[in-house]
Amino acid sequence: RPFTIKSLRLVADNQSSGSTLIEASGDDYTSFQTLGTVSNTASRKELFGGGYFEDHVIFRVSNSDNLPWRGNSLVVQFESAA
Repeated sequence: RPFTIKSLRLVADNQSSGSTLIEASGDDYTSFQTLGTVSNTASRKELFGGGYFEDHVIFRVSNSDNLPWRGNSLVVQFESAA
């Protein structure tokens, strides 16, 4: 069932610098589209909008710093497109 991502919120520890890249794939890892970058220093790491997907999505989360990083969850708000 098709859906649209409305927002994403990364729950992770705050750091003194750096950013985290969030990407998504709707074609089983064949290609990824960049949804956005959140600052590791922000208390609320949130992106708005995320695109349209046919029936599933895979997320890839990458930290820019060469430091230990602890992420807890990725909270996704979505809406059915049908």
